[in-house]
Amino acid sequence: PSLDASAIRARLRTELPPHLLPSRVVMVDDLPLTRSGKLDRAALPDPFAAGEERDLTALGDADVDARLGGTIMDIWRQVLGLRAIDVDQTFFEAGGDSLSAVRLYGAVQRRFGVVLPSGTIDQGFTVVRFAEAVRDALSRAAPPLLTELTTAAGPLVVLVAPGHGELDSYRWLVPALGSGFHIVGIREPGHYGTEPRPRTYREVSVTCLRALREAGLAKPAVIIGASSGGVLAHQLACDVSREGHVPELVVLLDAPETGVPHDGDAAPTWTERRRTVARRGRNAVALTRLHGGRAAALTRMHGEWTWYRLRKRPAPQELASAMTVRTNERRVREAAPPFFEGRMLYVQAVDDDGQTVTEGAPDFWRTRAKRISVARARGSHTGPESYLSQANVKVTADAILRELSDEPLR
Repeated sequence: PSLDASAIRARLRTELPPHLLPSRVVMVDDLPLTRSGKLDRAALPDPFAAGEERDLTALGDADVDARLGGTIMDIWRQVLGLRAIDVDQTFFEAGGDSLSAVRLYGAVQRRFGVVLPSGTIDQGFTVVRFAEAVRDALSRAAPPLLTELTTAAGPLVVLVAPGHGELDSYRWLVPALGSGFHIVGIREPGHYGTEPRPRTYREVSVTCLRALREAGLAKPAVIIGASSGGVLAHQLACDVSREGHVPELVVLLDAPETGVPHDGDAAPTWTERRRTVARRGRNAVALTRLHGGRAAALTRMHGEWTWYRLRKRPAPQELASAMTVRTNERRVREAAPPFFEGRMLYVQAVDDDGQTVTEGAPDFWRTRAKRISVARARGSHTGPESYLSQANVKVTADAILRELSDEPLR
């Protein structure tokens, strides 16, 4: 009764080599036996159900972004072949070894585009400390434009980042689509401010297509985009088609109608931001100027963004996403989508009563594709209960898979 799992693991570390240490220890009152007196393995408790995995963001001492922490958890589970991770265990205590550590470094580099210092995992890092190391590495280098999300040899699926510029919205969609696709994600070009940000979706598409071509991925079978990322996905599909390859399917997930006027203030120009930051430093406050007959507000957010731009440092994720959202709002207002000579699936978010809860616009997109199907998925447009959340994503994934099965990929 006085023993606990931590004490057992501590004792085993003194007697066993690292690769033989158990990844989970479960206490039971008695070992179940069969009628013949042998151990009844089927009656043993599931070690992964014995203790519920804690969310990284619930740890008081973990200064880790929620989306980053969840992604690191997924990577550890995949590399170690576990269904749950004990956040108090180090990588090697959880069953890792030198070979799996190499795979871990490779997975982080493919997912985030950063190279961690050799020996990081040898310092007894738990998943929390490892996530902090990745976060620190990200603060010094912007992630790449392209990210490989799965390595299967199946048809190529390209996920275009939604309005906030990151790929975390697709966290649950990727596994829900199954293991038969080679899935890559495209972030927002210029998202972190380390390179110029294209002004129009046409310019963004050219940048993305160039990156796909350089990576040998210029012939996607499926292109998927959520929210304003759907507008870019449609533009990218049209541009890929003009190069002689028509994607089998383009999927718009609750994409908005384009060309709708907006009464918001005009964003300040780059020259205005530079002058203000040079004069007032990183803490530039809101200023209002008349520019072309419109009021242009330079907010603290713009001042912060410009501070990182001038120093060629990647902006923090929260700031980068806020700026990207503003940019995409303008792009959507100015966009004039071309006609796609292929088939399209539009997935619209609805509430429990089947009523639309977003600004989704399937009727608008019907005139922008040769053939279009419409599906409805329960959930909000964004947030923890969105149509792409873990609880609701299956409907969206099933709609995509059903569309592909009706007319299989060639």
